[in-house]
Amino acid sequence: MTRFIGRLGQSIWHWAVTEYNQITMVITRTFEIRTPGHEDLLDITGQVERLVRSGGMPDGVATVFIPGCSVALATVECEGGDLAQARSHFRALWDMALEPQIKVTMLGTSLMIPFQRGNLALSTWQRVVLVDMGLREQWHHVTVQLVGDKG
Repeated sequence: MTRFIGRLGQSIWHWAVTEYNQITMVITRTFEIRTPGHEDLLDITGQVERLVRSGGMPDGVATVFIPGCSVALATVECEGGDLAQARSHFRALWDMALEPQIKVTMLGTSLMIPFQRGNLALSTWQRVVLVDMGLREQWHHVTVQLVGDKG
């Protein structure tokens, strides 16, 4: 058992236990998406936002996960929703003489994004993207797990 010294530590511990017992809820949802292959970015912000809103939780954290060795997840800034500039930045990664699995490992297959009042806590032009490292068309399952207020 951990013992906290000082008043601040005790307050934080009490708050965490109280919040956990009163409001924690977990919802897991999945959606499918087809990737075209040939190294591309696909904006999945809308799908993630819809799942967050349909979860009925005002505040919490969304964990987005995609299994596989040829796709990764990232957040990018793209003014007006245009992924052209982001694609040009990713071109350097795609041009590296590495196996797709290594590139995916460098980026990662999951993201944790807070949400408040049912909205992802992203900046104005920030988007959630699936980074396709594959060489052919393929279907993928994206899992979104929500943890937060019961509402």
